Amino acid sequence: MRDLYSHRFTLPNGVTVCIPSEKGRERGKEIAQDVADRWSPKGNYFHQLEGGHIAAARRHHASTVIAKLDLAKFYHQVGRSKVHRALKLIGMTQKDAWEAACDSTVERDPGLRNFSLPFGYVQSPILASIVLDYSALGTAIAQLNTGGCLVSAYVDDIIVSADDADTVNNAVDQLRAAAGVSGFAINEKKSEGPAADITAFNIHLGNGRMEITAKRMGEFEAATRDAYPERIMGILNYVNSVNAGQMEALAAKIEWPEGNPLTAA
Repeated sequence: MRDLYSHRFTLPNGVTVCIPSEKGRERGKEIAQDVADRWSPKGNYFHQLEGGHIAAARRHHASTVIAKLDLAKFYHQVGRSKVHRALKLIGMTQKDAWEAACDSTVERDPGLRNFSLPFGYVQSPILASIVLDYSALGTAIAQLNTGGCLVSAYVDDIIVSADDADTVNNAVDQLRAAAGVSGFAINEKKSEGPAADITAFNIHLGNGRMEITAKRMGEFEAATRDAYPERIMGILNYVNSVNAGQMEALAAKIEWPEGNPLTAA
């Protein structure tokens, strides 16, 4: 028993979540740091870069044709053998790579020996990134990014855009083929385009547009009603980073206990 998580649960969509134990957190930090010392994320792997999903979306908002591919249950598809292979490719010894892969994956279904990355582990994001980077899909992303397309990856979302439909269609075909070779299934229900605009990360984007969806804005508005001022300002700062007009509209609806600090002299 490795004793690397204190408890685990499965979300309604079947995704495995593990809450690491203190030992698990320390081991996760150690593995993540070892990987970070050996590998640097490419400029389009936004889950490992400053700005995160907003930066990923902003990269494409001016494009006239855009598409999104969603990798189905991405962490579940990052199995122990894939992690082991990727760790060896960045220079770990066979032994260290195997131990790190074993300490970073859990059995999804007890007794079936189907080990994969769980949500909740410190090291899961960076391990998923190196597995993607060293896969056929990662190679396709890199090649397309220098061939007239913009391609961004953020966890399980891959966004591709250009200024003509043929370029995006061809790119999507290549990405789909590479995903199949890599053993990554595409979630067709969550994939979109090619089109003039798409929705990703609860943000409408494309053709110069970046706008948080009405549903998400409704959730933000509800969250501000009973929140403390610092939390409200955090929400407003996030909305402003996407769309200043939406931030102003939301701020106008808030009943500030001591007046709106945004309009104070």
